Amino acid sequence: MKQNLTLLILSVLVALGAWAFVTLSNDFYYTTRVPIKYTNLPADLVVDNTLPNSLEIKLKATGMALLFSPPGDDNSFIVPVSFDSAHAWIDLFKLVNEQSWLTRYSVIDIYPAKINIKINKAGETVKPVTADLSLQYEDGFGLVGKIKITPNSVKLKGSEKLLAGINSVKTKKTILTGLKEKTVIEVQLEGIEGVSIAPQKVTIELDVQKIADREIEGVVLSVLDKPKERDILLNPDKVTVTVRGGIDIISTLKAEEIKAVINYPEIVNDTTGITVPKVILPETIDFIDIKPPHIKYIIKKN
Repeated sequence: MKQNLTLLILSVLVALGAWAFVTLSNDFYYTTRVPIKYTNLPADLVVDNTLPNSLEIKLKATGMALLFSPPGDDNSFIVPVSFDSAHAWIDLFKLVNEQSWLTRYSVIDIYPAKINIKINKAGETVKPVTADLSLQYEDGFGLVGKIKITPNSVKLKGSEKLLAGINSVKTKKTILTGLKEKTVIEVQLEGIEGVSIAPQKVTIELDVQKIADREIEGVVLSVLDKPKERDILLNPDKVTVTVRGGIDIISTLKAEEIKAVINYPEIVNDTTGITVPKVILPETIDFIDIKPPHIKYIIKKN
């Protein structure tokens, strides 16, 4: 009984093997899309960005060929370009024999079958990078200062006509949530058809801190554009300024780093004797309040 079972299993395996061999010996049709690689161009010329960058090929081959030697991701269709072929139609079927990876297949169809070659003068330029970010912070946290991008500009190569219409290069859309500390990420740049970009990645740095308020006492008032023959008596001559910003920054902020100023031309013709000073803060810090809000003054001759 056991011997019969073994013979049965062997018979089934032999039958399956024979069926697979016969099946895989038949012809099959396979459609694939491959990139087009334009070659032989002089360094000062590029193909027009309206030319297709890929094509679709319908192949016929035995099942064996497709199973053990399928078209790979690294395959491309080479299209040599010269001055003679510029502004002329190229029949891609005539280039099939020059594609070494296609020799094991029969090419049934190519789309597009012909390409009208157009070339342009090549150019090179440098454009700034803009970050396409969606940021969400933990409660009480926020971005301090500007987003830092390194490098902040990239080199572009392509047709002069195409480059003239590009103002900047965006990063790929990036979503960050739950931010509560300094964050550094590497982001891929959005590709631009017909243009090579270098480098293709940038580093983005976000200074995320706990946001807090702080009162800074003893900020000295000063008068701008005051004539030498005039003296201004201020009451009071110091103020308290409330600021908002990243806790690491405002915790070390000193009164000397804050300017509270009064412009002489604005008060010389004023009859109220009261003015509101302008507060100038270091970058990344926001103004919230000033005490007292109004300053009394007297203009005297020296």
